Amino acid sequence: MQQIAEASLAYYSQQQCSEQWRVFITALADELTAQMALAERRQLMHALGERMATKLTHGNVNTLAELEKSINELWSQMQWGYVSLYEQADSIGLTHFCSPLRHAFGADAMQWAPALLQGVYARWFSAFGAGDDLQLRQVAPAQGSDDAIEFKLGRANAMAHPAL
Repeated sequence: MQQIAEASLAYYSQQQCSEQWRVFITALADELTAQMALAERRQLMHALGERMATKLTHGNVNTLAELEKSINELWSQMQWGYVSLYEQADSIGLTHFCSPLRHAFGADAMQWAPALLQGVYARWFSAFGAGDDLQLRQVAPAQGSDDAIEFKLGRANAMAHPAL
């Protein structure tokens, strides 16, 4: 039964990246890998994510639950998966599920492509009032058949996990 569920998830995630763009985007990913170091690719994707965030607006939200709902409405419209936001002792955790990044850029790009989401979330949290003393970091690589990518928003000195 687990194998069927994983095959279904793989099928649905492939549907998130249009065939008309897949060859171009994977060629772009290959060229970025050939031309740039890993840190540079992550920096570029982070900057692109921040730019994307400025084009994706939210309604007025007052709670973490309202923010999560607003974000997931945007992701649903774009077919970019969904996020879970949760409070932790010294940070806010974010786990993004089922993004199209693996199928758009390829499996090797999962070392750097999630920085796109990191940039989006960093800009959104900044717009919602997160101060300069707070940082958003990716703290775990994509995991599982749903490509769960974990981020944390917190003070740099309080982060238990090193940034990727």
